[in-house]
Amino acid sequence: MTDQEHDKDIWAESGEEDNVYERKLAEREWDRLQEDHGNTGYKIGIVEGKEVNMQKGFDEGYKDGLSIGKAVGKLRGVVGTRIVFYEQLLKNEEAANELRALFNEIDNVEVNHIYSVDYFRKDGPKDKENYISPKDFFVFYLYEIINELSSKDYGDALFGFFMFFRLLARSATTTATFRSRLSPLDLPVKQRISTKVIDDVRGIMRKVPQPVVVVTTSKPEDPNYRRGITVASFTSVCLNPEPLVSFCVRVPSRASQLLHSSGSMVVNMLSHEQVQQSTAFSSPDADQFKDVPFFDDPITGLPVLMGTVGAMHCEVFKVVQLGDHEMWIIKVLKVEEGVGGEHGLREESKPLLYYDRGYRSVGDQVFMKAFTENDGTLNTTKWTHRAHLRMAWNYIRELGPDAAGPVIKQTIQSHFKKDTRKSQAYNETITSFYIALVSAAVRSFKDYENDFFALVERYPELLDPKTIETYYSSERLRTEKAKHEFVEPDLRPLPKKL
Repeated sequence: MTDQEHDKDIWAESGEEDNVYERKLAEREWDRLQEDHGNTGYKIGIVEGKEVNMQKGFDEGYKDGLSIGKAVGKLRGVVGTRIVFYEQLLKNEEAANELRALFNEIDNVEVNHIYSVDYFRKDGPKDKENYISPKDFFVFYLYEIINELSSKDYGDALFGFFMFFRLLARSATTTATFRSRLSPLDLPVKQRISTKVIDDVRGIMRKVPQPVVVVTTSKPEDPNYRRGITVASFTSVCLNPEPLVSFCVRVPSRASQLLHSSGSMVVNMLSHEQVQQSTAFSSPDADQFKDVPFFDDPITGLPVLMGTVGAMHCEVFKVVQLGDHEMWIIKVLKVEEGVGGEHGLREESKPLLYYDRGYRSVGDQVFMKAFTENDGTLNTTKWTHRAHLRMAWNYIRELGPDAAGPVIKQTIQSHFKKDTRKSQAYNETITSFYIALVSAAVRSFKDYENDFFALVERYPELLDPKTIETYYSSERLRTEKAKHEFVEPDLRPLPKKL
């Protein structure tokens, strides 16, 4: 190799190393600049972000303040109008003075402490699901008061007005004091919301037809121990990937305990001719299956009712506890259509439904049809005390207590004539007593006038055979006069309300 070539090689190697070094320096400088720019941008972003959040917070606060102002203004307008109404039109100075005092309470309300640290705490409220901020509570309660004042006379609403506004006007500016003073009012408001929603749901659901089904099961170790329960909450859940249906059971109950121990059941879809079965399985009698046609499935041993629209053989998929009920989601393993056929009639394919129709459910219409027409659909031995109460309840709702009395007595007398059991005989005093008792329950329970099962649950004394003993002595009931005409109770008077 020549000296020239050698020098060329040396310089070539040296130049490449220098380039690598310079590139590394440039990359480091680039990284440093990027980091500086990033840090600077991050800091700027934080500052601007805070400003944006502050602006959002201000906007939110402005909106909330505006809503509070509107609420207070509307309330002042309503109360001011009522003052003029009672003072100038009704000439009721007492009411006007009460409302003026209320108006002054409203003017003294301080809203500068409405917001709490809960809005700005890092992790938010501890109980997010049930948390109601002071602002939300304040605005909601104002509108609650407006609605209450608009729908009632002044006297009914004043107590709630004064309690609320005095608490607000006198509360300290600290959040803790504000919330502690409002907490006694918070629960009643929630309860009123819940009660209204419950009543609304109950009312609208009465207008939705529901199939009446009987869910039957038995003990795995003792198939002879059978139970059934009438439910009107049956529905289909899904068909894929496997068919699931559901129903609800009140807890605690013997049916729930047996279903848990068994894990298998049959859903019997009643026909409209099977009021007898519906009645039998809606009561807690020990022998529900007496006089009810059924057979035990040869494979599972579960009881299957005859004469139904169809039956679904199921096993438990999931049980969910919801309030005072359990929702049973069950998997359908087998379906039998038109099981048995008690009468072999085409009409048996029509399902038994339950819904509100002219203040009477379809189930009650069929029930009353069987009771009044004596068409042989039902065995007279099934007309238990509970069934007689249900009949009386239907007539009282439809005709009123006074007009219903003679009709109820005539219907019961006709059924006693058909009953061959010698141990029972019509008793005028006992019949009149329970008509009075059901009438008192209906008067006391108007919110549930369309639900017989809710009525007897609310007033269990209706079903208690010993209730009459708290009004009558046994000697008085045994008299011949008591059998043929009504005699007044000798222990305490008949109730007007329960």
